[in-house]
Amino acid sequence: AVQSFCDGGHVVVTGCWDGHVRLHRVETSDAKQSQVLRGHTDRVTNVTAHSHLPFTISSSMDGTFRVWDLRQGGACAQEVVAHTSTVQTAVFGPSGDVIASGGDDKNIHVWDCRQTKSPLRSMSLNVGVNRLSFSPSGGLLLAPCDDGVSRAFDSRGRCVFVLESGWTTSKVAVARSLLSF
Repeated sequence: AVQSFCDGGHVVVTGCWDGHVRLHRVETSDAKQSQVLRGHTDRVTNVTAHSHLPFTISSSMDGTFRVWDLRQGGACAQEVVAHTSTVQTAVFGPSGDVIASGGDDKNIHVWDCRQTKSPLRSMSLNVGVNRLSFSPSGGLLLAPCDDGVSRAFDSRGRCVFVLESGWTTSKVAVARSLLSF
């Protein structure tokens, strides 16, 4: 199972191999399952809650990601056929206006939250993408990949640096300065 906190930490969202997303209220010491969100047709690979809005994203081996609206009882607000194989991850940008998705098809897509018919931009890699993470400003998107290397992309989709094993202190300092984007 994968998990994420949402609703100010009062709800834990879990994604399961049965293809369901579950909401658990954690306001008391006995976290109770409060809802099951159905829609994926294969295993859920990741869930990510929006930092300040009542939405969560689930990605799945069915090639989709789904945006769930927790204000509407967990209704599926969007189903996006995002990749040609497993979607390993989908995350909100820090401002909440974009979603990035990555998967086993070796692609990263950045989507406008209001229009998900086609991505705003796509980055093709030579290896599958495990997870995605935006810098706090949203200027960089970090992508750890199946080859053990993490790649950082700027807002235009250009790879601006890679993080490999054997990093030196000076390379880390340069990476930190770039992450302030």
